[in-house]
Amino acid sequence: MAFERAESNSRKSGVALAAGLFGFLVFSQGLSISIADVLDWPQWRGPGRAGVWSSVQLPRRLEPGAVKKLWSTEVGGGFSGVVVAGDRVLTMDRAGTGEEERVVCLDRKDGSLLWTHSYPAPYGDLDWGKGPRATPAVDGGEVFTLGAVGRVSCLRLSDGKLRWSLDLQKRFGGKQPVWGHSASPLVVGDLVYMQAGGEPGATVVALDRRTGRERWRALEDRPGYSSPVLAKVGSTKQLLVWTADRLVALDPRTGEEIWGVPFRTSSYDVAIISPVFDGSRLFVSGYWDGALACSLRHGQGPEELWKSRRLSCLMSTPLWSGDHLYVLDKRDGLLCIHWPSGRVVWSDEHRLTPRGRNPHAALVWAGKDRSGANAGGSAVAVNAVGELVLLNLTPKKFEDRGRVKIIQEGDAPLWAHPAFSGQEVYVRSQKELVCVRVSP
Repeated sequence: MAFERAESNSRKSGVALAAGLFGFLVFSQGLSISIADVLDWPQWRGPGRAGVWSSVQLPRRLEPGAVKKLWSTEVGGGFSGVVVAGDRVLTMDRAGTGEEERVVCLDRKDGSLLWTHSYPAPYGDLDWGKGPRATPAVDGGEVFTLGAVGRVSCLRLSDGKLRWSLDLQKRFGGKQPVWGHSASPLVVGDLVYMQAGGEPGATVVALDRRTGRERWRALEDRPGYSSPVLAKVGSTKQLLVWTADRLVALDPRTGEEIWGVPFRTSSYDVAIISPVFDGSRLFVSGYWDGALACSLRHGQGPEELWKSRRLSCLMSTPLWSGDHLYVLDKRDGLLCIHWPSGRVVWSDEHRLTPRGRNPHAALVWAGKDRSGANAGGSAVAVNAVGELVLLNLTPKKFEDRGRVKIIQEGDAPLWAHPAFSGQEVYVRSQKELVCVRVSP
């Protein structure tokens, strides 16, 4: 009962906070997000894929007494992110003999197992073959998943019953990326979008959410790992996709290409972060290939603002606020970048997450401490060693407001994206999924 009362109070507070905090994102990106949506974390990077934990009330400093572990449960290997929908928590893993992938659904209150859905998934020589990579998407009482070797499934959220499934390789003749299919499915209306890597002309496909039938296919590009986003440019909705060859905008209803900008990845097709879009500007960055920033106006193609060979992201999709990006660079740590010019404003000198070959931290804006779209404000991150970090990010400085270890990383870094809902954080390793509550 105590948990239920706390959760109820958290959700009531979330409703009050959500409208103000989310307003500038909804306006600038043209996202269609209801207040009810922001109380869950139903897909990759949360509602609208915007990376905003709007329902939380944060302490001034994050100390061990402000973070309480509610439960943990065993899971198998994988880098699939966590999602929350109502009283359900979901992820994907690879358990048992290692020849099957699973969709796992847990009870939000105590982490008890509600249902699983398993299917054969022989990995062969797949590199980093610890488990699924893509994050499930929950919409309208259904769960949509993509496994590392191309199995797409639609399941009923209530009990895990299979609605339909298909194999991307068999259906579209697709090429599996070196590190497996990783781009998380995007569900909008009656369509499910994903990078299939198919031939001919099926790098990106749209499937009917009810049946799994193909509604359209597009592009001849090499597939990447980047999860697509839906954006609104002026009055036009555009599906933004970063393939291994280009940054592309597609008509979400027909798949027709609206525009494309070359940005070819040179090694292992490493296009991973989602395109960052603020309503008029775009940003992408790859591990070996630098960064590209463009301006974008309604009725016009993109215009290059700048390129940088030095600035290089891996898996952490940057945050933005006003004219500034907050980017985790593989060499220099977290950077504040002036978006119009590409100028580096400051570096955190590797304080957010340890320096390494593959530095990572899952970053989201958090709480009501936002004094305006240009000012930045409170953010949280779960870094590669399992620390929950409270930050204040502004163009003036990087401020660490405390950190607490919430999960052990084990024999692999923590790359799966957490879920943030109410006052709770849900984070997973290769062995367990943990729920912790942050006290205001």
